[in-house]
Amino acid sequence: MHKKTTISILEGSPLYRSLLNRMISSIDGYALDKVFRDPKSAEVLITAPSDIVIIDLETGKGGDIFSFFRKLIDMGTVSVIACSQQEDDLLMRQAFSAGASGYIVKNS
Repeated sequence: MHKKTTISILEGSPLYRSLLNRMISSIDGYALDKVFRDPKSAEVLITAPSDIVIIDLETGKGGDIFSFFRKLIDMGTVSVIACSQQEDDLLMRQAFSAGASGYIVKNS
């Protein structure tokens, strides 16, 4: 049996957490690992990383979500995917500059 790719979610909205959970659970080869509501609780990913982390940029408001990105990416084993309700070019550039592997617009 092959090892499944693990995905963790940092998402403030209960609705989007639920949708992402169902989506990930329905894809062969992937497993939902951890779900977080706020960046502080997600710090555990620094010591116990998943293969992929989906981070809602709005969840990190009031803090430097991009420094959290860099901490995860600097580990060398984690891919970070940013998600946002905003189709903001500057926000996308910031996410990619911080090392995000992808950017998902929630309303797409």
